[in-house]
Parts: sequence; C-alpha cells; structure tokens
Amino acid sequence: MTTWAAEDLDDLHRLHSDPVTMTFIGGRAETRDESSARLAQYLAEQDTRGWTKWRVQTEDVRMIGRGGFGGYAEDRELGYTIDRQQCGRGLATELASALVAWHVAHPATAGHDGDRPMQLWGYADVDNVASVRVMTKAGLRFVETREHAGRPHTFFRLDDPPTSSD
Repeated sequence: MTTWAAEDLDDLHRLHSDPVTMTFIGGRAETRDESSARLAQYLAEQDTRGWTKWRVQTEDVRMIGRGGFGGYAEDRELGYTIDRQQCGRGLATELASALVAWHVAHPATAGHDGDRPMQLWGYADVDNVASVRVMTKAGLRFVETREHAGRPHTFFRLDDPPTSSD
C-alpha cells in the first residue's frame, strides 16, 4: 500500500469504472468526475487524519486495488477493492489482515471527548460471499445482518485486542 498522488486519477478511475468490480460498491461504474471526487477525498483524509483507503500496487508500481479505512459512525470501517483480474489469489485476505494489524498498531480515539478507542467495523453485501470470507479470515467477528444502502449486509467487528494487563 502507498499514499495517493493527484496523478493517480487514471488508475483509480480504471478500477472504479469497471461495472463488475463495482457490483458491491455502489452497484455501478463511476464516472471520471466521481472518481476525481473520490481521489480528492482520499488525498484530504491522508493529509488530515493520517488514514484513508490507500492505493494498493505491485512491486512494479501497477495499481491493483485500494484498501484502508473509511469512517463508520465514530469508528473505522475496513474497506478494500481488488482489480477483478487479481481476484482469487488471496490478495484481499492478505490486504485485510495487514489493515487489521495496522488498526491495532495505530489506535485512535472516538466518542464525545475522545474517551474510547475506535473500533474497527467491516461490512459486505450478503451476496458478496468472498468478501464475507475475507473479513472472517482477517479476524473480524460476525455481529449482525442488517440493511445498508437498500440491501442486506453482513456486519463484522474486530474484538478489542488484549491489553498488557490481560
């Protein structure tokens, strides 16, 4: 994973304009303007709060997805998208597991006075069986199934990591 640059618009739009890739992320391909707005959001988030959904690339700097965190209420939401030509190779599980480890290593606080640790949530459309499997493998625990964006979604949460006094 790496940070975004303004020059990454073509790569992000290529990923988000694929209707198959976007099936479970908004349900339709994005326009270039929508991808541009998404990139602007990612750039702002990485500069202001230090975390976002980052660029995922190969060693030869070819973008193959994005992954990281969005906001979910006052907590973090685990999110990832892998180029469909890269699916089935375990990359989403590897990415999600690395992101869970990053969340644990970089705690943040939430609540009215920053009085509690941010939790990590993940959710997927119930029909996105692969993503549900990824979250389970990455260590998130099933919480419930409920409506989100007009469709049933399976919600997961990372259990609080043990503290040194446990």
